Amino acid sequence: MWQPLSKILEAIARVRFPFRRSRSPVQVGDPRAPDVQDGERWRQYVAAEKLFDVWGPLPGTPWEPFHCVTLFAALDAFPSGKVGPTSREEAAGIDSRLFPGSRARRESPGWMGRDCMAVVDLPGPESVAVGAGFVTAGFQPVCTFDHWPHPAGLLSAERVLAELLRQAPRVAENRSRLASGSPPVWICDRDRLGTRSGRPREFDNRYYLDESLVPGFEILFRAGVRRVVCVLPEASAPLLRDLEAYLSDLHTRGLDIYAVGATDDPLLQPSRLRPGRSAVPQWSGFHRSSAGGFGVLVPEPSSGGS
Repeated sequence: MWQPLSKILEAIARVRFPFRRSRSPVQVGDPRAPDVQDGERWRQYVAAEKLFDVWGPLPGTPWEPFHCVTLFAALDAFPSGKVGPTSREEAAGIDSRLFPGSRARRESPGWMGRDCMAVVDLPGPESVAVGAGFVTAGFQPVCTFDHWPHPAGLLSAERVLAELLRQAPRVAENRSRLASGSPPVWICDRDRLGTRSGRPREFDNRYYLDESLVPGFEILFRAGVRRVVCVLPEASAPLLRDLEAYLSDLHTRGLDIYAVGATDDPLLQPSRLRPGRSAVPQWSGFHRSSAGGFGVLVPEPSSGGS
């Protein structure tokens, strides 16, 4: 077991997460739903370590330290009967919105190559489904889901977990095609920054991409990466401020940045993206958990005097 995952699993044993005590406990997906291959192989991955491993890069690669353990570790805190893949209805909606490369196909778009790093920045479940397509095309997956689920969460982290389970058999089936030199795909949740701060009794599990989740220029350059291709809702969609700051730094230091829309034909050439110079954002109001990652209950305001 990779050491950071082991440490977080130990933290789970010591910390009583609020979502375990709720009268309306959160549920991951639908235990009656099938996986992406219309079977029940998803049940082989209903354990944090197994799901974490199948969705991570190959051991010993430069990408391994960036594969985030937090959301995977949360899986072991759910009772049996409360875990399953994405429901049939929601899965149909996800699949209908994605570009053709997210479906099972072996041919790779011409712009994919060993000098390319892909960044998928779509709403969480859609990013997972597209990320599975990149694994099919020979990319090593790296997940960036750095938050905990909760029934009162600002972000529905459980929906991401459900799609990770639904796509797990497909990813596992294609991992044998990966090699240490296979390019990486970063799988991100475009909803991660949320739309507002948490209110009392809410679970503020918003988070952002920092240096622990994305590799710096030197790491990318030593690994032979010269291009970054972002999959966005549309090729012209704005970058979120954390990703914009990151890509701006890479662009300034010489990497080419491109964008492709999630509804585009992936065989088309991506559009060149020139992120503006962006200062490193100041991240006030985001709450790190004592167990790692992000997510805390917002306390009631004090009723005492000054």
